[in-house]
Amino acid sequence: MKINPALRFFVLLIGIYLSIYFIHQWYILPYGKVDDFLNHLLGWASEKTLQLFGADAYLKIVSQEPIPQHFLYLQKQAVVFIGSACNGFLLYVLYTCFIMLSTGKWLHKFLFVIMGIAVIFILNVIRVIILLYLLTIDRELFDINHHFVFNFIVYGFIFLLWKYWFDKQVPQTAQ
Repeated sequence: MKINPALRFFVLLIGIYLSIYFIHQWYILPYGKVDDFLNHLLGWASEKTLQLFGADAYLKIVSQEPIPQHFLYLQKQAVVFIGSACNGFLLYVLYTCFIMLSTGKWLHKFLFVIMGIAVIFILNVIRVIILLYLLTIDRELFDINHHFVFNFIVYGFIFLLWKYWFDKQVPQTAQ
């Protein structure tokens, strides 16, 4: 019995993603080191980007087990908490699984994954900065953008990266 390649791909994708998700929730997150690193990196990059453009911003880290708390301040008032759900770990995993399970040369996949994760990270830095500024304007505007608009934008962008990858991998049919 031959299995449909598309069905096989999505079953593997969902299986691997769910496995990594539960490993993250049960082992990686309680241990805290990976999320602490990603939270710190995202907070630091956001802080430095804001400072590069002349903003009075700073990152405050409060010790707490298992993961220190990361707070980004703007003008000593607006505060964005950078938590494990915000650091992009599961987005990186989803994106990586999708590319690595697809067709193509391993080196090309690896390079596209690294490039994609870097771009997703930059998009996440921009997201944190915009959310910080939105918090100074209106809490409801912050909440809507945090929970809905930015999720749509980030997942849409990841979808576009996947589409670009597949368009480059699938040979064009002769017209």
